[in-house]
Amino acid sequence: MQEPMTAAPEYVAEAIEVDLIEDHRKPAFRVEARVDRRWIDESERDALGRRITALTQLAAG
Repeated sequence: MQEPMTAAPEYVAEAIEVDLIEDHRKPAFRVEARVDRRWIDESERDALGRRITALTQLAAG
């Protein structure tokens, strides 16, 4: 856990331990494309990228 995150002080990084993940996929259909978005504010997109990078580094330990 990192509270607040060094890379994004307005966010908190918290580890969640999971013992089991249930698979709820349905054989009747599949998702062919992911949910997408159009960024209005490029700086917010970049900030999200930095948070993802920071979380990935924290998880790698």
